[in-house]
Amino acid sequence: MKCLKVYLEPIFIEWSSNSDVEVFPLTKIMDMLEFPLFEFNEAMEVIVQKYEKVNNITQNLEQAVEKCNNLLDKEII
Repeated sequence: MKCLKVYLEPIFIEWSSNSDVEVFPLTKIMDMLEFPLFEFNEAMEVIVQKYEKVNNITQNLEQAVEKCNNLLDKEII
């Protein structure tokens, strides 16, 4: 269910960035999480679609920046 990804991904990203990869506190996170009972509706579908669009745009921009940097590196050297 994509709405769970939208809900949970930021939580795991935050905890991942604040932890050592070798000691990721999965048990602690699972104990802290509260899983809401989602009732699928049209508004949730719109949120997920917008979330996916933003992620796609972000990925495209990151790829474009990387290509620009590669071109600049070739020009400088």
